Amino acid sequence: MAAQIRYRKMGWTETGLHGDDENKFEMTGEAWLEQKRGAYSWKAAIQQLTLYKCKPLPEDLDPHSQVAVSKYVNNKSKIMRLDCTELGMVMTIVKSSRDTNGESLEMEWILSPHSGETPIHIHPTAIETYEILSGELEVFKKDKWITARVGEKITIESGEPHTFKNTTDEFVRVYNTHQPAMEFENFFKGLHKFAKSGLVKNGKMNFKSIVGISTLWTNYSKEIVSVKPPAFLMRVLGIYGKMIGLNFK
Repeated sequence: MAAQIRYRKMGWTETGLHGDDENKFEMTGEAWLEQKRGAYSWKAAIQQLTLYKCKPLPEDLDPHSQVAVSKYVNNKSKIMRLDCTELGMVMTIVKSSRDTNGESLEMEWILSPHSGETPIHIHPTAIETYEILSGELEVFKKDKWITARVGEKITIESGEPHTFKNTTDEFVRVYNTHQPAMEFENFFKGLHKFAKSGLVKNGKMNFKSIVGISTLWTNYSKEIVSVKPPAFLMRVLGIYGKMIGLNFK
């Protein structure tokens, strides 16, 4: 009974019985976040969101993303979640190219343990940043690996070879930007399509999946160019991929 009185004071709506003798209370995810912002730790907030059976947040919003949810509540901007768990990551677009008038694409990444290490690559005319929100991230920059920890930010200049990986047993959260936005948003949406295509099995790539990802990279050669393996090899594989009906764009 005391819990029900507390829920009513919190502004919850009674919607009927839940279980044998317990009343069920619900409210929208947005209203709940507005009310709870700053009142609890984020971990506690997520636990309560699950425990109290709130109506779900918008489907395109990553409920585990503190930064994304905070910006959603404050700015009411549309947030898009790109689930690439088959590749070991989930990306939440916090500010799209439309939001920034093309100045940048801003995302929050969640990287699974022992994931990452995309091909070493460059962005010919864009600057990329990695800001570590939790955990540790190994970043290859120019010619060496750097361990980036919470609160640290690494900037990759245009034309600078780089990649990243999570070598720990923990999830890593990273705030990532590309400046200017160019077509990076469409590139990452294409990556999401590739992740969900069924070409990646148990996190492992085979020849066909390598051909598939090559079509994606070659479709966005102004945004991203492979250094290792060489760009010409990915172009050849990309052409072959399109010939056999693979084309991620």
